[in-house]
Amino acid sequence: MSKLGTITYNFDRCTLHINDGPAIAMGKNCSNSSAYVCNNVQVAPFTEVTIVANVDSNYEGNECLFEGNTDTLKRLMIGRSTTRVDQGKMIIPIINPTSRPFKLKKDTVVGSIESLDEVLRLLSVPTTPAEPEKLRPFPSDQLDTSKMNLTEEQFSELRELVDEFSDIAGEGIAELGRTSIVEHVVETLPGTMPIRSKPYNIPLGVKAEIKQQIDQMQEKDLISPSSGKLTSPVILVRKKDSNWRFCVNYRKLNAATVKQSMAISLLFW
Repeated sequence: MSKLGTITYNFDRCTLHINDGPAIAMGKNCSNSSAYVCNNVQVAPFTEVTIVANVDSNYEGNECLFEGNTDTLKRLMIGRSTTRVDQGKMIIPIINPTSRPFKLKKDTVVGSIESLDEVLRLLSVPTTPAEPEKLRPFPSDQLDTSKMNLTEEQFSELRELVDEFSDIAGEGIAELGRTSIVEHVVETLPGTMPIRSKPYNIPLGVKAEIKQQIDQMQEKDLISPSSGKLTSPVILVRKKDSNWRFCVNYRKLNAATVKQSMAISLLFW
């Protein structure tokens, strides 16, 4: 756009002027129109399909510029393309570059369209080809299918669910959160003296790991220094990925804790 010179846009008339040239109509509406999937579509792995989409504005008979909705369709590849609207519908090519099937549900917004008019001809300025975008890894790619007894459709829905809500799942201490809605109270048996367990003898190298994890949890405001009367020893346990899991041995405290039971009452009419 910067190579074209002075560009003026009239939002009232939905027209565009380049330098001192004539007014260019920017479609029947100033805003873009959305394209919706007509029917449920199953996109197989490593496959390109052509789908039919409905258009929610009157672009009938117009050549339009289509752009895919990458926020909604994170695992699919939908490039920009020009297409003609016929009877309120348009044809869109979609590629599934992953090893898992993807289900497109009816009425899913797959992208937006905009009327070209004369803009495509005037804006065809040679540009340097952009670097190809690298495919981003998805959280669902790390799912272990060895212990799952799911159909192909169920697993596809599970992947969509994991990818959609990946922002509320943490992969480490730094991503953990906490709640202040309730406060936990440990109720001990009558006559129980404060549980004060001695710390374990831990090798020097492991002590450095414990200090590092404590500093990290304190920095993330997950723990805070305490001067209480209760103490329980900490210990590190090696995980399958060779990292250390921070643990606290609360067995003595648990033995002196009042056991809570929950009863469920069923009311029959």
